[in-house]
Amino acid sequence: LPDQFATTANPRFTVLGGTFNSLRGGVATASSTGSSVPKAQKIAYQANNGTVLTAMAETASTPQAEDYTTRNDVLQTMELLIGYYNQYIADLDFLQTATGGTPDSFIPDAEALTQLELLINYTISNLFTLALDAKQERSFILLEDTNCINLTHKLYGLDEADVNITKLINQNNFGLKHMLQIKKNTRIYYYV
Repeated sequence: LPDQFATTANPRFTVLGGTFNSLRGGVATASSTGSSVPKAQKIAYQANNGTVLTAMAETASTPQAEDYTTRNDVLQTMELLIGYYNQYIADLDFLQTATGGTPDSFIPDAEALTQLELLINYTISNLFTLALDAKQERSFILLEDTNCINLTHKLYGLDEADVNITKLINQNNFGLKHMLQIKKNTRIYYYV
């Protein structure tokens, strides 16, 4: 259910990432100590963290309005999803036995892995499409002193509700010292 929370993608990924890491706790401990993992735990790991990865793909695919405003936002989500998926595959590779001939042997379910891979690839390809439509970060260094109002007018234009000024302040992490004057040689970030 965390993938269906009515919040932005980052908190949802944080919850799902915590679940992923707690589920892999026994696997990570076994890999660091060299001990074996029982077959039932291996099967549970594949099923449960496969489900978590499916929820992460749904989280990435169902953004809120403010989730993917810039290309960096989309790329960050893609990197998270790919990172968790790669960790999952590495863990399953560690858990797999050389052969499947004994009752204690474990070979991951190929059909489940194929379907999960298709889902992850489909999600990533759709995120690439979103990234192409998202705003690109640009920056420049001020050649002379200015203020937030003039700079906002130059980059975004002014609006009655001062939304653009607030946006510029947030994008550049301006504090009180920047409200009246932004000094020459300050790097300014904006999105187009």
